[in-house]
Amino acid sequence: MRHTSHLEVTPCTVADARGAAERWHYAPRMPVGRLICHGVWEAPRFVGAIIYGRGATPHLGAPYGCSSLQVCELVRVALAPGRVHPTSRALSVSLRLLARTNPGLRLVVSFADISQGHVGTLYQATNWVYSGTTAAANEYYFRGRWCHQREITSGAFGKGGAIRDYSNLPKRPAAQKHRYLYPLAPELRASLPSRPYPKRATPPDAPVA
Repeated sequence: MRHTSHLEVTPCTVADARGAAERWHYAPRMPVGRLICHGVWEAPRFVGAIIYGRGATPHLGAPYGCSSLQVCELVRVALAPGRVHPTSRALSVSLRLLARTNPGLRLVVSFADISQGHVGTLYQATNWVYSGTTAAANEYYFRGRWCHQREITSGAFGKGGAIRDYSNLPKRPAAQKHRYLYPLAPELRASLPSRPYPKRATPPDAPVA
C-alpha cells in the first residue's frame, strides 16, 4: 500500500514529547532523568513521540557487556491514533536516527507490561531480541500513586520529593515485564541471550450450546 503522507522522525523538545506521552500513552506521564526525544510527523501533522532514557537502573547494560553510557531504555512510544504509517515503521526510523546521532550507544532495552496484556508485538515486528521476563520486585505507594523504588529515591517528585527510607511505605508485588533488546552495534546481536517470542494468550473456545 502506498502511503500518501510523508513520515518524518526528528529530534523534538521535551515539552512536545511530554505532550505526546500525556495524551497518547497508556501510562500518561513523562519519564524522569535525561532523555532523548524524537518527534514523529506525518507532514504537517505532529503525531507523537518516541522517547529514550537511562532506564530504571545504572546497571541496565551490565548483563550484556555494556557500560551505562553504551545503553539506553526505550521508555515511551506515544503515537496518535488514526495515523497513516504503522508504529513499527516510525520506531525503525527512530532507531536508525538514534544510532546515527549517538555513536557511543550499543544497545537499547525495552519492556512490555504483562499486566496490560502486552507481549511486545511492536518489538517482535521490528526484530528485537527477546530475553525473558524481569525478576520479581515490589512497587510502593507514594504521593498518591504506585511507583518504582527509583522514582521515590531519585527526586522525580520535585524539590523535597526524594526519600531514602521507603521501608514504611505501602507496597505490593510489581507486575513482571517482558524484556526486549535491540543491538545498535550489529556484532552484539550474536552474544545476546535470545528466547522464543512470547505469544498473546488465546481465550478458550466458547462452549457449544
